Amino acid sequence: LTHLAAGDWLAFTSRYAVLSFWQALDAKHADARALAGCKIAAVGTGTARALARRGLRADLIAHPATGAELADALLDEKPVPRRVLHPRSDRARPAFAERLRSAGVTVDDPIAYRTVTSANRALLDETGALGCDCIVLASPSAAHALHRLNVVSAHQVLVAIGPTTAAAARELGLPIAAVAEAPHAAALVAALAAAIDPVGVSP
Repeated sequence: LTHLAAGDWLAFTSRYAVLSFWQALDAKHADARALAGCKIAAVGTGTARALARRGLRADLIAHPATGAELADALLDEKPVPRRVLHPRSDRARPAFAERLRSAGVTVDDPIAYRTVTSANRALLDETGALGCDCIVLASPSAAHALHRLNVVSAHQVLVAIGPTTAAAARELGLPIAAVAEAPHAAALVAALAAAIDPVGVSP
């Protein structure tokens, strides 16, 4: 943060990164003024809204909402970014930073937060969740947790919140039936409805 200069970019690939970055900013007794002169990039509208709630407007929003798409969008900027600060999860996929670095962009990507899963088979048994008809995966880490539990049955429909989560799930052998067109609740519901009833949801 102390090395950010005018013209540098600050890139967020999740709303949790926004929250963690803001907490770090507050811990330094700083605020949005510390970002003066920097440009801000966000993956998808959900991340952009998290920024807006803190009084920050994203200069660039990637659609589809993936790190690879955000990297490509940044490389299309004129001038091409010289340096990008990317606060990230400890489980962030490498595509974003790799694509920028391969184009000669300096990327600082400190771990801003850690994802801790508490996959618990006993809890699922106790709550009856194992008998559900549909499973919604909202992050790659959720896909990994579900895979470790080894509880998916043939009748269950799996829906992913976006292409990054879907790719992670498929790499693990999880059968993704549908992918939300945007990373928000309404799109997830639409994807789930389409997966359950491809010819139209019955009234």
